[in-house]
Amino acid sequence: MGLLGLATVRAWAGEFKYRLDELISSRTGQIAVLVVVGCAIIVGVSPIVMYSHRTTLFMSLYETAVDILDPKIDMVSSDNHDTFAFLWISRGWTFVGFVLTSLYANVMVGFVVDWILVKVEAVDKGARPIVEAGHTVMLGWGDKSLGFLREICLANESEGGGVVVVLSDRPKAELDMEIHAMVELRGTKILCFKGNPLFAADLLKVSVHRARSITIISTLADTSASDDALVRVLLTLKSLNHPLQGHIVADVGQLDNKHFMRVVGGDILEALVSRHIVGRLVVLCSRSLHLGRVYNSLLGFGGHEFYLNEWPECIGVPFGELYTRFESAIPIGLRTRSGQVLVKPRASRLVEEGDAIIVVAEDNDSYEAEAGPIYIPPTNNWSHSFQKRPLPAPPKRILVCGWRRDLHTILMLLQRLSLPGTTVDLVNSADVDERLETFHADGLHLNDLTNLQVAHIVGSCTSKRQLTDVRVGSYDCIIVMTDKETDHDLMSSDSQILKTVMLLRSMEVQQNRGEMHHVPCIAEVMDTRTQKTIRQNTFIEAAAEWVNSNDLVSRMLAMVSENRFVNAILDNILGDYGSTFDVLPASR
Repeated sequence: MGLLGLATVRAWAGEFKYRLDELISSRTGQIAVLVVVGCAIIVGVSPIVMYSHRTTLFMSLYETAVDILDPKIDMVSSDNHDTFAFLWISRGWTFVGFVLTSLYANVMVGFVVDWILVKVEAVDKGARPIVEAGHTVMLGWGDKSLGFLREICLANESEGGGVVVVLSDRPKAELDMEIHAMVELRGTKILCFKGNPLFAADLLKVSVHRARSITIISTLADTSASDDALVRVLLTLKSLNHPLQGHIVADVGQLDNKHFMRVVGGDILEALVSRHIVGRLVVLCSRSLHLGRVYNSLLGFGGHEFYLNEWPECIGVPFGELYTRFESAIPIGLRTRSGQVLVKPRASRLVEEGDAIIVVAEDNDSYEAEAGPIYIPPTNNWSHSFQKRPLPAPPKRILVCGWRRDLHTILMLLQRLSLPGTTVDLVNSADVDERLETFHADGLHLNDLTNLQVAHIVGSCTSKRQLTDVRVGSYDCIIVMTDKETDHDLMSSDSQILKTVMLLRSMEVQQNRGEMHHVPCIAEVMDTRTQKTIRQNTFIEAAAEWVNSNDLVSRMLAMVSENRFVNAILDNILGDYGSTFDVLPASR
């Protein structure tokens, strides 16, 4: 019976220890235990103080509570002619009270210090919840992230700054160091949080439901895998219990997935097919010299950008006369009450009530509409002093270097823009059968390209020996694009682009026996550091018209993040159909 009782006691003690460990494992349990133990010490030590100091119960409770905060030994004196035994008993109990209060005070200090360390560690690791409203959220970290942050900081500068929250699986310390070294904040506060955009708890910790915009950055080089991850993030955002207050901007990799993304994301989603837009931009720049510099100036917040506002003063004014109502802005289109964007509508189209006028201006508050036409001073009739020259002829022979995943869309665009009989030579390392199979899988049959004659040249674009049959001077324009074999590594891809351009220029000089014909060349680079290197070398900068694709996509993402209606403007001027810009001689 004794052994059974001992086993019962041990079992009860084990269960009590387990429950106590479970209780103090949480922060709430630790506080509860500290409060209970503190009250027990006060109640238990107070009679000792009352006995040794001959005071009231209230004063003994007060002195014990003070001793917990400031432990000390108050030796009992013998001035009251107490007995020797009473003195030493009082001193012994006083020492016991000192030990208990000291231990408790040290435990309490250790608890506070540990709590502070945990909070500091959470801040350092980016694990603490971020309570913000009206901020910008960027989900993921990729090649376009730094450029996106630069543009958002630039956009917030005129408003005195803002808040940007970055949710990524990278360590916070690394992101903070990289952002501090590469981004000029301009008054904007950038907060980094380590987490996974696929987890609803992490999304709520960065207050996505109260953000004014949410931008999802592609993090994978494979566009198909990147779009799959994007769909999962969209589903997670749509499944949150809290409704989203802002819109979502998604960097979609493949054009075929754009409509599916809109079905998943709903009306709050603005999808930007970056690779398709860059491919179209490269083609447009190849047909109009210096057009890349125009888009480089328009996209982003570094110069003039797109703005749209309603101006009651302009209701009833034909679009062709709107330029007379703005002194510091250039009207380029309208957004109707139904949301349709019209870039360069017909000149007789009247501005109706509810129409927003799209302009190119320096800032949102740098222009306003006048109630009547502004005075435009007459100019001298200098145009009659020389003969009007015809438009430049479109290129008839085009050399395309590189093998992109969306090369079929580029050929379809060239089909619409080119005259019948235009020759396009494709130079890359993929064999002809692989090219034809890829085109067939993408729904493109070369025989359907009635305006193009596509020829295949198999060989590396960086090998002079494999390009001996290429007569550079015979082409009207050259397009050098990133290759799918190296586009996952920015520096390697840009190095190949640079080598290809310089090789073609050297072949051009050699084939023309030292004379530089300088065929127009448009080349795509992806890393911002490469662009800086090109600008510092005059010879390399003059070798081609360089398009920094990632930088331009970052600017477009930032513009749509700040104003979702800009996406419709970009779709119009950079999409498959719609108006676009061109650079023509002033003599036209």
